Amino acid sequence: MSAPLQCAAAAGDDMRIAQARVYFGKVGKHLGFASFEDYLETIPEIPEHLLEDDEDFPILLLIESRVKAQDLSQVVGIQYPWGIANQDFAPFAVEHTTDSEPRWIRLQTGAKFTGWSAEEARQLVEEDEFCSTMLMGAAAFLHCSDDFARDPISVVLPGSFWGEDEEEWTVTAEWTKKDDELIPTFATMRSARAFPFMGISSYRA
Repeated sequence: MSAPLQCAAAAGDDMRIAQARVYFGKVGKHLGFASFEDYLETIPEIPEHLLEDDEDFPILLLIESRVKAQDLSQVVGIQYPWGIANQDFAPFAVEHTTDSEPRWIRLQTGAKFTGWSAEEARQLVEEDEFCSTMLMGAAAFLHCSDDFARDPISVVLPGSFWGEDEEEWTVTAEWTKKDDELIPTFATMRSARAFPFMGISSYRA
């Protein structure tokens, strides 16, 4: 069994401690924790089945479900249209609820599915696979910035959406260039649209 992609893992730290430490530095006080030790006690162990290597879902990622996607995006420094900040995103499936406890997932950043619309992805993902959400995109920007939204260069997160029918919108993640610096960015697009340079992000838990 090969090791999972080491996102945000410091030397001497295991994956659980490393990613929890990053979260605590960003949102620990916001969640009411006075110390990292207290926060770490609330972080579950990594399930054994997620430690196994998976080429289709290479990124092992901790999701801090007690934080809203917009709040995490702000502390991570992700730029996004003001309209996103004012939206209450509807989850595509019950697995995407935001009031649960922290959990571990394995994520793929879009290389598995390119050229699909968000609507198509929700119908075509496999039984044990789910569409990634804006919160998961923010977590990937935070922990795995070297690997997220690089290839493909724009990642669709169809697990979060708002609106109805032809007016339904979803979120995309990409890097934008400003003053020779790459900035993590969320953008919006119609759920029915598809482009060959965009990939659909999905995960298994």
